[in-house]
Amino acid sequence: MAGHIGWECPNPPHGGGVNNYSGAVANTQPVQPLLTLSAPPGVGGQVQPTQYQASRSNNYYPRMGERVEKIETIVGRLDARDRQRQEREEQANRKREEEENREIREKECKELEETIGAQMEAKLKSMYEVYFGKRKEEDGEIDKLKKQMEQQQAASTSQGKIVMQGETDREIARRQLEDLRRREGDLLRTCKATPGRISSNAKEVNDRYQFIKEQRKELGKKNKAQPMEICEKMGITYKKIDVTVEEIVERRVIDVFGSFDSARMRMAREKPDQEKVEGDGTSDDFVEVHEVQSDY
Repeated sequence: MAGHIGWECPNPPHGGGVNNYSGAVANTQPVQPLLTLSAPPGVGGQVQPTQYQASRSNNYYPRMGERVEKIETIVGRLDARDRQRQEREEQANRKREEEENREIREKECKELEETIGAQMEAKLKSMYEVYFGKRKEEDGEIDKLKKQMEQQQAASTSQGKIVMQGETDREIARRQLEDLRRREGDLLRTCKATPGRISSNAKEVNDRYQFIKEQRKELGKKNKAQPMEICEKMGITYKKIDVTVEEIVERRVIDVFGSFDSARMRMAREKPDQEKVEGDGTSDDFVEVHEVQSDY
């Protein structure tokens, strides 16, 4: 049998103990290497491929150990390469998932902003309509009040109460107060009577001025809110404090003593009797009623 190694064969020699294959062993060629491996990256220098010759019984198992170690090294490298590839794939998957989640969040935020913007726009639109609707109503009320003021001014002008242009409320009230005092002074100067026949009109005028003095002093002690309440009760439009006080005093005087026109008429009726008494010469004495100055 070609290639049979006699000293490694466990069978006894054939043909009477004579080895018939000794010539075949002599002609046997060296065994070629089974596996040629390149040097590992960490090993310096160049490693020549190992030539595996015919193994002998004394070094067979150590060479098998080296072969197993090399195979394990190769398997370890392959495993490391697989782990690196898996890590790269996992990183790519995580990055892709993060990008997808970021896109989803951006989309949700954009939709939420659009929804909130639409709601705010609707609310602002309704508020805008309500506000400008009220403004239109207020403008209409202002125009209405202006027309009423013009009508009242026209009515006062037709009655002889001409309001000068450019006058303020204070000037108008001062002018009216001066007219009132002038009329009262004229009334007082006509109040003359003989002793024992002091005219009731003179007493009424004194009472009137005393009442006016007390009312001015009382209203001057009040704060701004109290005259406003009085104006609401009496139906008077509140203006500046001094103008309002004069109007309240005038209204109260009229309520208590009546208007000056009625007093003037009563004095006109009594004047002939007074002149008759003075013409008889029964007495030259007379009583003169003086004006009470205002403390306000």
